[in-house]
Amino acid sequence: NVSAEKLHGDIKSNVGALMSGIQQGGVVEIKKTTQLAGLVVDSVVRNPDAFSWLSRIRDKDEFTYGHIVRSAVWAGVFGRHIGLDKKDMNMLVSGVLLKDIGKVKLPESLLTLDEKSRSPEQEAEYRCYVNYGVDTLKATSGVPAEVIHIVKNHCERFDGSGYPQGLIGDKIPFLAKVAGIVTTYDAVTN
Repeated sequence: NVSAEKLHGDIKSNVGALMSGIQQGGVVEIKKTTQLAGLVVDSVVRNPDAFSWLSRIRDKDEFTYGHIVRSAVWAGVFGRHIGLDKKDMNMLVSGVLLKDIGKVKLPESLLTLDEKSRSPEQEAEYRCYVNYGVDTLKATSGVPAEVIHIVKNHCERFDGSGYPQGLIGDKIPFLAKVAGIVTTYDAVTN
């Protein structure tokens, strides 16, 4: 699907611009992010198969950007599958697009280590990216509270093993649980 392929490219370039703008001390362009989320949701509603297929075969060499894009697509597909309304799907996809923005504040050497290679101290430092992202979004006007809740809680796990707060079960906001599912799914399958 040509339009899905173009949108996929647009999302990738916009995620790259977003991350580099934040890295250079800029603010989150929330309007552009919510527009992208709306386009993802519209595309998934129109043709979920074409868009999800594209997300699986592209971006193998740029893991972080590819992971963000693929996770956003999976969020849209899964949100549609479980019957979320368009507003909740937009919040979900926006949150997933922004979930890793705090990583720009981490040293690159830390980002290149996989979870099993990090020392306990390095893992603790790595996990700070969630709070860095939340702080960045709170300092940006116009970011919906639902999006911030998704970013803040997307690494929480139902059994309490997640971070940063170690929330359990229904203490985790519903859309953050969905974000955690699609993010984990993408990480495991890629």
